[in-house]
Amino acid sequence: MTVDILFYSYEPGLGGEMGGVRKLLGLARGLQQAGHTVRVVVPRFLNLEERRVEVVTYPTLSAWLLRPLSAYLAMGWIAWRRARRVPPDLIYARTSRNILPGLLARGLGARFVYEVNGDAFGEQGWRGGVLRALTILAADWLNCHLAHRVVAITPGLQEMVERRYRVSRERVCLIPSGTDLELVRPLDPRPCRQTLGLPLEGAVVLFLGVLYHHQGVETLLTAAPKILRQRPDTRVLIVGDGPARRSLEAQAQRLGLTSSVAFVGRVPYERVPLYLGAADCCVAPFSARRGETSPLKLFDYLAAGRPVVASAIPAIADLIKTSGAIVAVPPEDPGLLAEELVALLHDPRRRQLLGEAGRRYVETHHGWDLLAKELLSHCE
Repeated sequence: MTVDILFYSYEPGLGGEMGGVRKLLGLARGLQQAGHTVRVVVPRFLNLEERRVEVVTYPTLSAWLLRPLSAYLAMGWIAWRRARRVPPDLIYARTSRNILPGLLARGLGARFVYEVNGDAFGEQGWRGGVLRALTILAADWLNCHLAHRVVAITPGLQEMVERRYRVSRERVCLIPSGTDLELVRPLDPRPCRQTLGLPLEGAVVLFLGVLYHHQGVETLLTAAPKILRQRPDTRVLIVGDGPARRSLEAQAQRLGLTSSVAFVGRVPYERVPLYLGAADCCVAPFSARRGETSPLKLFDYLAAGRPVVASAIPAIADLIKTSGAIVAVPPEDPGLLAEELVALLHDPRRRQLLGEAGRRYVETHHGWDLLAKELLSHCE
């Protein structure tokens, strides 16, 4: 079977390490391991360096007003031109206000699988403007009804698709996110810290992800002084970049954290395991307004065998319960976040047990090869 995976994006500043891109590449590798031919179509500005699957890029214009339209048309044209030469059997696309993948699939007689990985309307409502809200609703409704299968990545999104868009239950399947179990694995902290130039002694708390406000890094920074009062040798690493970085750096400076908090910035995904390996604890302090999601960072943390402290938001309630490796705290509560992190930093045996449980869990449930096979079982 030939599978085309189409990724529509035009936002400047994004890179190949963002979760959505890694999700599609991981899924592509899983499908390829299962014996299928896979092509991934992405915008050129991501500068992907991927050797394991075929990547096709499309250009976008730099002018702000023209970027969305140029990405829209270029993605459609490149995908259509490729498909005319080697027709796909299946086209896979993620949530976006782009209806071309579904129309292309229908026009080519291919099956269309639409992944719903968020609820933009549920998070924004009508606050972003009537036109924006209507286009989100219209695009999602059309994509869901063009699709032969709709993949929801959380139970909440599955229920939303069935209720709001009136998609029959038999056409919706629940397939969460995953991680690259070969690349991300438990590593000895000392060599990782030596490679990264970090102190060999002391504690390291790690956040990994794109710096949006809903990630809750503000809460982590607010918790940092309390952590440092009890564990002065702690270093907080914030790995990633994004729109909120400038305000977060300003917050760290106001709190006097410049010597204890390091904004590492964007790193190639191939180097992410080094940072995970250097950490004693990993953190995902999502804000209360974070909507339905299946964050890849959590699966990376667990695959690296590191204990996780995460906000108890509804979207990850099932993961917290079933993994047995995540310490849950209320969102936007820096006091409790600090307490749980300090408790873990003082208890190496508990960290080890949580890390081992997390690795076992993702090996059983969240490898890309397993998720690709599950997808194929729904598409047969």
